[in-house]
This record gives sequence, structure tokens and C-alpha cells, in this order.
Amino acid sequence: MPFDPTFPQAHTKANADAMRAQLNALNDLITGLTARVAALEPPVLTATGFGDAASNGALTPAGTTPVGGPIFTTPGGRYFWRQGFAAPYNWNVTEFDPNSGPAMQFLYTGTHDEVTGSYDVGTGTAPAGIVS
Repeated sequence: MPFDPTFPQAHTKANADAMRAQLNALNDLITGLTARVAALEPPVLTATGFGDAASNGALTPAGTTPVGGPIFTTPGGRYFWRQGFAAPYNWNVTEFDPNSGPAMQFLYTGTHDEVTGSYDVGTGTAPAGIVS
């Protein structure tokens, strides 16, 4: 039975089966909407396995580079950012925001279209990790 917003009418006796059907219909609507909202949410990206503990953890979007490449940060304060104008892109892990200007050492690097994938050790502590 689909949800009926006109049921029950005011001043009518309660009917357990009909009320249960109304509640089940509302539950079905909520469950359907929850699934649709979850499908709209971006996936949680997580960096794991890096020898530098500050490079591990959930990635949070943090803006873009001057050429429009995305920047992500970890809870430990590391920056994952895309360098280059065309795929395959170079992804770098650094201690500093790429927009801050100081010369940077690449702790880890990866060559892939998205931030997800394996990384190689640059100047960081081995082993390199993965973002998934």
C-alpha cells in the first residue's frame, strides 16, 4: 500500500493493520530517499600504507592549483595534488600547499588520471602507499 497522507481521517478509530501499512509505506519512502542521497555523496577517499604517518587518512577536498588541478589534504596536514595539463597526470604528496609558493619536495608521486592509485617514494619515508 502506498503512503496515503489523507489517512486516517480525523476522529476515526485506529485500525492496527491500516496504521502498520502507513508506517511501512513511510519507511519505504525514507529508505528509498536515503539510497538516493547516498548515491549523490562523493566517495570517501583514503590514503593508506604510506611510511609517513601524516600522509595517511581520509582525503578532504581543499581547492585547486593555479592550473585547475584538485588539491586534497589529510588529517596529518599533507597535500595530495595534481600537476600537469593533460592525462596521465602527475600526482604529488607534499608538506606544503602547492599554492603557497615555497619550493617543494615531493614526498610521494603517482602517475594516474585521478588521485586514486599507487604512489612511489620520492623524498618521503618508505613504503609508498595507495589512495582508494
